[in-house]
Amino acid sequence: MIKKQIFLIGDFSFLMSKSMNNYSLLYKNTLKKKLNIRLIRPSKIMTNLNISNKNILKWFGYVDNYILFGFKLLLLIKKTDIVHICNHSNSIFYPFIRSKNILITCHDLINIKRAINVRNNNYPKLSLTGHIYQYLIVYFLKKFKKIICVSKNTQNELIKYLNIKKKNTEVIYNSIDINFIKNKKNFIAKSDFKYFLHVGNNNFYKNKLGLINIFYELLKYKKFSNHKLILAGKKNSIELDYLIKKLFLKKKVINIISPSFSKLSKLYLDAEALIFPSHEEGFGIPLIEAQYFGCLVITSNKMPMKEILKKSCIYISPNNFFQSAKLIKKNYFKKKRLINLGIKNSNNFNIKKISNQYLKLYNQF
Repeated sequence: MIKKQIFLIGDFSFLMSKSMNNYSLLYKNTLKKKLNIRLIRPSKIMTNLNISNKNILKWFGYVDNYILFGFKLLLLIKKTDIVHICNHSNSIFYPFIRSKNILITCHDLINIKRAINVRNNNYPKLSLTGHIYQYLIVYFLKKFKKIICVSKNTQNELIKYLNIKKKNTEVIYNSIDINFIKNKKNFIAKSDFKYFLHVGNNNFYKNKLGLINIFYELLKYKKFSNHKLILAGKKNSIELDYLIKKLFLKKKVINIISPSFSKLSKLYLDAEALIFPSHEEGFGIPLIEAQYFGCLVITSNKMPMKEILKKSCIYISPNNFFQSAKLIKKNYFKKKRLINLGIKNSNNFNIKKISNQYLKLYNQF
């Protein structure tokens, strides 16, 4: 049993993504019975001012996050404390932390690779300040003696692109949230219509435009002609809504914004399949959530999807819409077998198993 105080450093609510919030809360709530663990986040101070200008408010957010909260960390954390920064984007906190017992989780290198001009010229370019921000993240990330990677793919990219030593990294996969485990017992599948599901935000690498085009091609097959597509997560972008309108799919595509754990559980349970044609991911937690609920997964034939799912899903080429639809149609007869493999695969990401890995790692300090 660890007697030291453990601090989990979460994301600032002003800038925070839902997935990052879930990550820090999950392990805090799971480990609090075994550890002296505390989750802390930056507070709104400058961002609480009545400022209508979004650009000024954004910079005030950085002041709250990286300066005011930084000095709070300097005063709060002792040299003997264990500190776990839950998001690699907050590596910039490093100089404010006196403790040497410090580790950080790296979720992906997507924006870092954009800054150092690694692959995919089709991605949106970073601004000058965006480049500076990513370079600062990299500069401090390299100072950590222990970096948790949510996949082997992320670990390999850290080693390849940032010259991080393998001995300074450790792979601990993401786990299924306890809220989904609780909800699974409460529902029976009974949707009024057949639908494919996608879960995720509007980030460029999620390839939602590609998803709509793949769905459009799927509708040409009689087997799928009456299916709908549910987009769960963020409100559709203007660009996405334009494509849906252009392809006459307004009656076929349903946007469900910020579904609760309960609602999302039912969506997974009722769906014909999750279609997840991302260009890249750090992990891709909806893949495992879907499998846990017995939902067929259709995803990109890329890493880390192939690492996480192995042979338990249908793989597609996310940039080739016609071929992707053809592959789905061709392999759909395997659905029952793939679902069974998927349920079995999801057990590898059990919250108890993953939490024990964190417990073992903390005990090394």
